[in-house]
Amino acid sequence: ISFQMSKNWESQKELIEKTKVEKVSLPNGEEYAYRVFNANGEKTLVCLHGNMFDSRSFAPLALHEKFANVKIVSVDLRGYGDSTYKNRCTSHSDWANDVVEFCKALSIEKPVVMGWSTAGGVVAQLACDHPDFLKSAFLMDSINFSGYHVTRMDANGKPTRYYIDNNEEMEAMFKNFLGMLYNPDKAGAHAVMATMVMKEGMPAVDSDEYAMWHDAASKQHELCRTDALMNNVRFNITPALNPLTQQTSKDMRKVTVPIHVFHGAHDNVCAVARTRALVALANAENWAPLAPPIELHEHDGGHFPLTEALDQFAAQVHDALVKVTA
Repeated sequence: ISFQMSKNWESQKELIEKTKVEKVSLPNGEEYAYRVFNANGEKTLVCLHGNMFDSRSFAPLALHEKFANVKIVSVDLRGYGDSTYKNRCTSHSDWANDVVEFCKALSIEKPVVMGWSTAGGVVAQLACDHPDFLKSAFLMDSINFSGYHVTRMDANGKPTRYYIDNNEEMEAMFKNFLGMLYNPDKAGAHAVMATMVMKEGMPAVDSDEYAMWHDAASKQHELCRTDALMNNVRFNITPALNPLTQQTSKDMRKVTVPIHVFHGAHDNVCAVARTRALVALANAENWAPLAPPIELHEHDGGHFPLTEALDQFAAQVHDALVKVTA
């Protein structure tokens, strides 16, 4: 693995430091923190970070030339960054409801909302639960429509062809995984991130850039760490079977807006093969009959295209944003 800072890290750092963290209170008592990049942009994109991260994640996109005229409202979801976690999120619908109230509080009407990884599930659920609220749903290297399926390991720690299908085994696995991922020792956590999340371009353990990443993970509420992962594996908006819950869903039938899926060909966290298959199946079987066909845009990066395939990803998202807001 190649350890290096992002090409424009110093510019990212300067942008993050000069961008004020704003806060807004929601009707449910939660306080949401957020950053606004390119505040004078003509188009608006609401961005939701992935698990372990926060609103600082989207600074690379804000600095890209394609987004010079795009206002990016980057949110700390409940339980992350500088937002509160007074009430636990028991499903992605809880975060989706927060995003609706957040946008209302900021008078953002018919938003285009993009969610990365875990938050991709939040945006997909938002499109189901509030079908008239969005202009479009953008999913960035997201968990797939039928949940985050976790492979069962054998006695030697090698993957089998079966998924974990019970809560006890899942929670035991997550307990071990969380201990590694949220390791207060920066070097230990860095090793896990470098192996599992990044294809290339992982910042070195002693860099300012990685210090920001580790800080974002450290800020995540302890209960939210488990809740986010369990909500991912229970998630399903499709007629396909979720292996953990053994349930299907009709939620996708309520979607009315365009869905654009952006996914890395080398994603080690959310495999693109499953995403390809479900997008093809959703379109072939008309799972969302009230919405246009789902569009899949593949990039050459891994799970975090904002460092691994920024130019290609930025162009794809910008083109989709222009299309849905025309």
